[in-house]
Amino acid sequence: MSLLAPQPFPPAPSEVEALQAALHRNRRTFAWKCFGLDQESMNTRIASSTLTLAGLVKHVALVEDHYFTHQLLGHDYPEIWAPLQHNDNWDFESAANDTPAELEALWLAAVSRSQAATASAIEAVGLDQLVANPGDNPAFNLRRILVDMIEEYARHTGHADLIRESIDGLVGEDAPSVGGHTGLAIAVPVSVCTANACQRRAPTSGCPQRFRFRRSTLTQQATPLNRG
Repeated sequence: MSLLAPQPFPPAPSEVEALQAALHRNRRTFAWKCFGLDQESMNTRIASSTLTLAGLVKHVALVEDHYFTHQLLGHDYPEIWAPLQHNDNWDFESAANDTPAELEALWLAAVSRSQAATASAIEAVGLDQLVANPGDNPAFNLRRILVDMIEEYARHTGHADLIRESIDGLVGEDAPSVGGHTGLAIAVPVSVCTANACQRRAPTSGCPQRFRFRRSTLTQQATPLNRG
């Protein structure tokens, strides 16, 4: 299942249209791979990996709030993320205790906040809108956030793709349409990364934002934004 309705992807999009459509398509594919399962299935692991669909959903919801709520808007993190002050890996570890319905609600709420923040920034300035809270990074803009989020979803959809196939054999690239609306079928490949885990705590590898949470406060670690 995919929890987001498809949106048209114009054949000759503007930069704003291309970035937003690509991110939306990746969000939909990620949801299709992760949801529609019971709690036991969402906690399935493969080989020596510790990753689960539940953990990926909770982690990506955190990344949504990190980039759009905390950095772009400069707001505090939603209260749900408070335990990260005491455990950097809480998003992955605690997901095993969450029901599929709770994870769906968490992810959808984070995506909704991100979409609202994006729309507001585009209306006010456009893709050049600088973030309100870059942490210790050089100032960066909404354009960079959208590119990084497309990469984030592509990476973790690859993880989810392998896990989901091991559970019920589900394979494929595009989430099914809902409500009869398919948009324009333009292929935007989803990368498949077979790395065991998201090494977002390491300063030279892993998810592009490479942030971690200090015990005392929810702030960004002074690590490079670029992949290096």
